[in-house]
Amino acid sequence: MNVMKMKNIIIGCACGMLLSLVGCFHETELSESKQDRNWYILEDSDDELDHLRYLVFEQYKVPIFYKDTIGSRVDGKDVYGDPVVYYEVLDPNYDLVSVNDEIEIELAEKREQIITAVYFMKDEVLPMLNFTELLPRCFLLVESVHAACYSVSGNYRHEVNTYRSLMASLVGKVDRLERMSDEERKRFAVEIAAEEWASYLTQFKKEELLPFYTISESEVYSKSTAYSKYSSNSGPASTSIPYKDYREYGFLDYDHWEAYKEGDTYKTLNKQYDVADYVAEVLLDDDEAFEAKYAKYKWVLQKYELMKEIVETVKSELKGSN
Repeated sequence: MNVMKMKNIIIGCACGMLLSLVGCFHETELSESKQDRNWYILEDSDDELDHLRYLVFEQYKVPIFYKDTIGSRVDGKDVYGDPVVYYEVLDPNYDLVSVNDEIEIELAEKREQIITAVYFMKDEVLPMLNFTELLPRCFLLVESVHAACYSVSGNYRHEVNTYRSLMASLVGKVDRLERMSDEERKRFAVEIAAEEWASYLTQFKKEELLPFYTISESEVYSKSTAYSKYSSNSGPASTSIPYKDYREYGFLDYDHWEAYKEGDTYKTLNKQYDVADYVAEVLLDDDEAFEAKYAKYKWVLQKYELMKEIVETVKSELKGSN
């Protein structure tokens, strides 16, 4: 085969491949992908409630929802010609590997109560979270949040004020907010904010939290950590610590996800809930009242001082980065 013939064959093949590619481009029309829609961007509305939510989103860049279904789209048609509708749902039990039923929610129904709750978030909660790093993906306002609780006599549920899941941070008691006293509203607000602070601190400030953890891990009870342990008069030594007031172990509360019997048994908090409890007290910003309440518990007072330092340091860091 001579050189000229070989060149013609190569050129012919190249042209054929090019025409084939051009044909493919013509056969398949490009269309907009529906998979990259951002369901968490709020748009303005003439509706009073939705306009208020938009103003909050514009100021703080975090959406507030009051329905767990936050959007939908039509993804073509099924074999019968009916539209296939996809719904974006905020599932509080969603996990990266599974879905459980530890959390139950009851949605808020009364618009005036929801409007009051949005103002509450705007004016009393979000100013304590005025850093991008502290904000959740979104907030979902509901009437109640009930968490699973485990007991030797059977499982039951208890109500919690707030709960941070992967998809949304839940805020309960929308229907009771108007009846709260100023003191109760302040406590509720700092608990919501503390949940977000605790999530950030336990993820990104592990080293800074070590002195705080150490008090309940070794100072109080040198045999082993007191975190997530049963304080019991009768339990085996390997899984329990001697029964005494949880404040003597440096905790402000016990684990409400477990059954509790005063004078007999309870389970101590895990680290994140312990951090959240102390952050809430720091955000209340009433040293005198705290010190008077816990004057008998030296470990509590020491952990409080450590948490004050951590919160102030992180605030300075976040201000500097914004």
